[in-house]
Amino acid sequence: SHDAGSVLSLCERAIWLDGGEVHSVGSAKLVVSQYLEGLYGQSDASRAPAPAGARPLVTQAPEDYRDQRQELINGSNLRNDIEVVAFNPDATSFTEGQVDILDVAIFDAGQRLSWLVGGEQIQLQVRCRSAEALDQPIVGFFLKDRLGQHIFGENTYLTYMDAPVTLPAGTEFEATFEFTMPRLPAGDYSLDIGVANGEQDSHRMLNWKYDALVFRVQASSVVHGMIGIPMRRILLQRR
Repeated sequence: SHDAGSVLSLCERAIWLDGGEVHSVGSAKLVVSQYLEGLYGQSDASRAPAPAGARPLVTQAPEDYRDQRQELINGSNLRNDIEVVAFNPDATSFTEGQVDILDVAIFDAGQRLSWLVGGEQIQLQVRCRSAEALDQPIVGFFLKDRLGQHIFGENTYLTYMDAPVTLPAGTEFEATFEFTMPRLPAGDYSLDIGVANGEQDSHRMLNWKYDALVFRVQASSVVHGMIGIPMRRILLQRR
């Protein structure tokens, strides 16, 4: 299968075959990571996907809303408490040194967080430095569970595709993603960070840092599924 998500969810061990030859054998998480690293590193950039995301249909976004049960959940022992482990600058990276990922952190109102609550607004900030000039940089992330399955992800491409931010060599730059952190089932999670240059479907991967930031979800109201979706309203009534 070329479906890395299925391999991660179904298998404990995996074999990477390349050109009919065994390239590597080991845990599914390790082999899939190696396979994706090889895929992203191909000289034919058009075969390597951007860190995350795809061009959406243009629709009218609904107004923001909070889950009607949020206050109840946060006042109970089911509050989605998430511990944030400090950024690991020595985490494994796939890079040839073009871009350094200097810091990855979660913020709220300008304060760096070591603890957050699912269902609340947060800012994910990624700070980098490029050793070479970039004419169309893309910064993206994936949140993964303990098996390495991608829960969700996003990147900067769509926002800046018509007006790229050009970066001279030696420039420090920062990407910020502001969103509502979904409620997650209890367990361990981590963020992969990717930095590329080019377009969504044709780009060069410059740095991919595995497990740059680790989350430990201590409690949760989510029993089934991979995330808890905020509900504007839930009704049960006799007709």
